[in-house]
Amino acid sequence: MSDDTAPAAPAGWYPTADGGQRYWDGTTWLDVPAPPTVDEPGEPLVETPEAASAASVLRSQGERRGLRTLWVVLAVVAVVVVGLIVYGLSRPKTPSLQAAYDACAPDTSKTATGDSGVHLEDDGATLTVDTKGQEDIVGASVVDLACVLAATSAPASVTANMDSTRALDGTQTATWDGITATWRYHPDNGFELVLTTN
Repeated sequence: MSDDTAPAAPAGWYPTADGGQRYWDGTTWLDVPAPPTVDEPGEPLVETPEAASAASVLRSQGERRGLRTLWVVLAVVAVVVVGLIVYGLSRPKTPSLQAAYDACAPDTSKTATGDSGVHLEDDGATLTVDTKGQEDIVGASVVDLACVLAATSAPASVTANMDSTRALDGTQTATWDGITATWRYHPDNGFELVLTTN
């Protein structure tokens, strides 16, 4: 193909006999540098309409892939957040020993000794109830004990075990909703209950 004859070909880059490339604009050969095969700084890349169209298609495919990836990531994050919320709502809540103490401890200002038999210790992690026995001068009442058990949501099975505890049974234990209960009974000392939170 010579420079004088116009090939009936569309505009674009065409190979030359020496391994280079020349650009045909549809009517004449242009004397422009061939596009670099690798990115070379400072040299503009002359694109053919076909290359521009292919680049546009690749960009739109990349954008669609990017959007799909974003939606997948957002969906995974949403599932994790919903799972954490459901887990948090379904976990049994530990009843507050402080709230049970506030609701059930008798007013010590009305007692001669200033001791109600209901004590909150260890920064609210331990609640003790010591009812009045035959040899005790002071102590909590059975009503105070029942109030504490109700305020800490003690199961009926635990309260039934407490009701049937004898002096010969020794120390008994039970757990519920993050609370560990230890109790014992003797007629001389009354009923002693210790509640701790885990």
